[in-house]
Amino acid sequence: MSKGTAFFKGLLLSGLFFLVLLVLVPSCRSQVDPYALELAPKEYFQRGIEASDKNNYRLALKYYDAYLQRYPWQPEDTENLELLNSNLWAKYEIAFAYYKMNKDRTSVELFEDLLDFYESLQERKDIDSNLITQGPQILSGLVLEKIRNRNPKAFEAPEPTATP
Repeated sequence: MSKGTAFFKGLLLSGLFFLVLLVLVPSCRSQVDPYALELAPKEYFQRGIEASDKNNYRLALKYYDAYLQRYPWQPEDTENLELLNSNLWAKYEIAFAYYKMNKDRTSVELFEDLLDFYESLQERKDIDSNLITQGPQILSGLVLEKIRNRNPKAFEAPEPTATP
């Protein structure tokens, strides 16, 4: 028996082999960096949904944020309402992920920002508001109500911290 074979046999018998596998294998897996990927818009959403389905909300946040960075809607983009609608959904999904992580103050702030954005869109004369998706707006209101019922303090301004 060679020295290498004897070494691995000893590891296997001692149980260290399994410990080494538990430590090394996960660290060898490449970490997904959504910001480094060049995906089609729908692919960012698909991967964000898959991460959320696995309760990996931090990864889902990265996919939606990476989408917004790669495909931002600009206010002068009045003709590209498909991009606007996708951005609205991405912003909703980010706020919802914080809600699922019980980060109520953050989710309230993000949902309220999204609702304010809807309000500003309604005031614009250069965009047909009938073509703007209403789903994120409606769902934001429903989730805000759930947060208000479970944690009313999330709507209060945080107290300033004392500085020495």
